[in-house]
Amino acid sequence: MQATPLPAYQRLPAGMGSRWIGDAWRLFRDYPASWVVMGVLFFVIQLVLGLIPMLGQFLAAISTPVLMAGFAVAAGRVPSGQLPRINDLFACLSADRVPPFLLLGTVYLVLSMAVYTLAFLLAAGAGFGLPGGVNAGSPMTAAMGEQLLLALLMGGIPATWLLTMAFWLAPLLVLHHRLTPLVALRLSFMASAGSFAAFAIMFVGMTVLLFLAALPFGLGLLVWVPMSLLLPVVGYRSLFAAHA
Repeated sequence: MQATPLPAYQRLPAGMGSRWIGDAWRLFRDYPASWVVMGVLFFVIQLVLGLIPMLGQFLAAISTPVLMAGFAVAAGRVPSGQLPRINDLFACLSADRVPPFLLLGTVYLVLSMAVYTLAFLLAAGAGFGLPGGVNAGSPMTAAMGEQLLLALLMGGIPATWLLTMAFWLAPLLVLHHRLTPLVALRLSFMASAGSFAAFAIMFVGMTVLLFLAALPFGLGLLVWVPMSLLLPVVGYRSLFAAHA
């Protein structure tokens, strides 16, 4: 049986990064109430799952893709003039649709643990050990601690960057093309790498906006969280325009 070809993606210029942010904002602005409620529900669900002893982080991680797909389902109503429905957030929770999203979340969690562990080991292997006879409270110890923290940041930031490239489009690729999790992660990474400058501008721009959103008592997160969940929608529509 002939394999189904993967959806083709476009290589886009750097300016698309800021355009994605603008498109996500306009999509949010047109239906703010719906998106705010869905964003709050997303945050609360993640928070509650994360508080479950032993399994919290695992449950929160595997639930993320299916909720992201729900945002995409809601956003898919807008081009035809329909209002996004809040219950669309749970549209992919049916028994016949949820398994690939849960598997995607599991694969992504394992991949994240592996990448961050590698980043930590590389930082720890950079030679930041305490020489014999050095007091734990000495200035030298403090300096070494600062160097270790810097090394962890230098490893953690690129790791987060690479993981985001692999994950941000993966739930939509599973939703629209029924791809397996590994194929979806790989294709998301390839599409992001093919338009790396645009992705970089979007990533940095949303990081800056996150810090700004957190300043006024975190109220800006009511906008930032839905926008971050709408970005994969607008990104998918432009990167995979032939299939959107």
